[in-house]
Amino acid sequence: MRNEALEKSLSKSRNERGELRARVAELEKILHHYR
Repeated sequence: MRNEALEKSLSKSRNERGELRARVAELEKILHHYR
């Protein structure tokens, strides 16, 4: 695997992880609101 492809897949998974974290934060906000 070339370094470029490796870095691309790494940044992609990092972006997906960031989106997941943002979604979880939103859900937690909603849960706290209803509690």
